[in-house]
Amino acid sequence: MGHKELQLSLSPDNFARTVRILRRISHACEWVWAEIRSPVRLSLKHTFRSWRRGFRRKSYRMYQLESNCADLYVSDWTQGVLGTVINGHYDPYINSKVVFPVLMEAVRLPYPRTITPVACSGLPSPNLQQAEQSIRESVRDGGIVLKPVRGSKGRGIFIVEANGDGCLINGEHSDYSDLGRLIERLRDYIATELIHQHDYAAVIYPRTTNTIRILTMWDDDSLSPFVAAAAHRFGTVRSFPVDNFKAGMGGLSSRIAPETGELGPAVTYSEGGSELLWHERHPESGALIRGILVPGWTQLVESVLSAATQLNFAPLIGWDIVVCSEGFSVLEINGGVGLFTHQVHEPLLQNPRVRRFYETRIGS
Repeated sequence: MGHKELQLSLSPDNFARTVRILRRISHACEWVWAEIRSPVRLSLKHTFRSWRRGFRRKSYRMYQLESNCADLYVSDWTQGVLGTVINGHYDPYINSKVVFPVLMEAVRLPYPRTITPVACSGLPSPNLQQAEQSIRESVRDGGIVLKPVRGSKGRGIFIVEANGDGCLINGEHSDYSDLGRLIERLRDYIATELIHQHDYAAVIYPRTTNTIRILTMWDDDSLSPFVAAAAHRFGTVRSFPVDNFKAGMGGLSSRIAPETGELGPAVTYSEGGSELLWHERHPESGALIRGILVPGWTQLVESVLSAATQLNFAPLIGWDIVVCSEGFSVLEINGGVGLFTHQVHEPLLQNPRVRRFYETRIGS
């Protein structure tokens, strides 16, 4: 191979194209693997119908696509495979927990303070003794969250709070020697301050931090972002110590009316993850969910849209937010957004702006 051909093959455009292809292959493999492991079973006829339309069997059943119009829903294939190119080269930065504080500082949104990295490869991390000391002090000051740098969906998270002379690790009574041994085992983690939620969310379920997911998309006609959907997640015994709404995880999802901040009925998966269960009240605390208004909703939405305007290089962002007694805090942002949390309540493509967004970017 000559010098010119070598230069061409290693050009930035060719490299980026290769990365996109490899990412699509990776997501396609994940899609197939998820179908193999899925507990949801359909007849052969409906299985082929769901796959032909780009839906997993779980989504086909939960969206009731035997009778509902599949064309109104963003398919799993569009979301998980084709949609991975929407944010382009910038997607890794949007998803990075390391870059996240830099982005939040740039758009001037509140976020949990990073206390210390823990054995993070590629980052200047203190030794274990220094990290443990910083973590202990922060636990006494109000609590900390230990989370994996590359983690997602709430996996591998440890919430540590003070408890007399000891501490609570994910709700279990421990002492600081247990915390030290935990820290020694961790690799590629960061410790951040624990954000305390507003009373309205704590009343509904006090054992987890209950988060809001706001989905923003970019409107090419108005050259501005808009809220495509919003949902409030609440924890349960099954999802503890997080509020994860996912098959088998047990958390609840309640639609938030984007115009008013009012919560709708909440939904969760059954124990086996094969059906949906709807609740007007939290099934464990008994607290009312439907009809509750999120405090400070209008200001929260305005702040998120202002930030999304500044991050316009990423047209699709999911914002995970906790409402506090004063204001709010952004826990993280994601480019690879799971849409099931929203579409379990309503099909996204019935909104003309959302449909135009997907048609423009991936021709779906």
